[in-house]
Amino acid sequence: MKIAIIISGGGTSKQGITGIALSRGELLSLKHNYDIDYFLISSSYRKLSLKSFFYSNHILSEKIIDNKKVKIITKIEYYTNIRGLRRLLKNYYSKKKYRLLDWEWHKTLSKYFKNYDAIIAHFNDAAIIADNVKQKYGIPYFVTWHGSDIHSRPFIDEFAITKTISAIENANCNFFVSNSLLRESDKLTLKGEKVVIYNGINSCFYKYDNAKLEDLKSKYNPQNKKIVTFVGNFLPIKNADLLPDIFLKISKEYKDRIEFWIIGDGPLKIEIQHKIENYKLDCVLWGRKTPSEISDFLNLTDVFILPSKNEGLPLVILESLACGANAVGSNVGGIIELLGKDFCVDISETFVDDFADKVVSVLETPITQPYPGNCTWTKIVQKEYEIYKKVLE
Repeated sequence: MKIAIIISGGGTSKQGITGIALSRGELLSLKHNYDIDYFLISSSYRKLSLKSFFYSNHILSEKIIDNKKVKIITKIEYYTNIRGLRRLLKNYYSKKKYRLLDWEWHKTLSKYFKNYDAIIAHFNDAAIIADNVKQKYGIPYFVTWHGSDIHSRPFIDEFAITKTISAIENANCNFFVSNSLLRESDKLTLKGEKVVIYNGINSCFYKYDNAKLEDLKSKYNPQNKKIVTFVGNFLPIKNADLLPDIFLKISKEYKDRIEFWIIGDGPLKIEIQHKIENYKLDCVLWGRKTPSEISDFLNLTDVFILPSKNEGLPLVILESLACGANAVGSNVGGIIELLGKDFCVDISETFVDDFADKVVSVLETPITQPYPGNCTWTKIVQKEYEIYKKVLE
């Protein structure tokens, strides 16, 4: 069985969507002998010139990601001057970054997938490419929807809605990473085969032994303070701008020594930094870190927080639980499916105060939060395989 796995919305690191797709593909290959090729969809910017009219609208390259050869298809977006480049970059860092790549470009890629038995797609652009391949060549496809590809991207414009609905309805099966996300997809269309398949995490996330923990404490937390940590992009959808306000409230209520860690980056960084300085918080911004480094920080964390406005199934919650931290999140998306209602806070006018109160409560009375048993790679891939077998064999 020759399978093409198409990934979009991820990037070339082994984190996030790309890492999930590669991990699931690897297990399908090892356990069920699927012959799998990996494709990653990306975009790049170039200055428009006369020569541009003779070039292809995309380029092909290859890269080794997590020990796997990945074929990268890069869409070329042209700009005429510096102002045009700035506009493209501004669009990327604003809401418009959710826009889908144009349909004509999607159609030009069909030829790369005509000789496969099936396509497994991750995220919007990959799903739309797979939909077009099925319409042209009759090749079955399956889509995993991860979060913003359902609750945010489709609502940017009419094109995005139309093509996302088509991809859902024409797929042989749609996999949603949480029950909440599946229900969200029903707002787009009630048609299409839909099931829930959770995601797993990188094997580097686990609870360290005492010796390793003591070494890390001497490096990062020698004063043995309580640690409250956020990991993620500094975006409005993550409520990242509220982090300093939440931290301020916690610092006023919690009487023991405490330090706040923020891991990540994004367009709200300057605003967050200014608030931290104005509030005089004991807070460290660590910047972006590798998965193994994040595992180190989470192993030192007492309470991990995720106050997002919306989520699919946030892997960082699973990662924090695997590392032995307590976790508190907003009651949105699939967070409650991982944490239960006792560790989730409703979005409301008093959200900052309510969220901080919950964190303080957990700091004062920590309890063991178990890792969800249905989020192991073995169970995930077995359920996925059974669906492929039913359709393809």
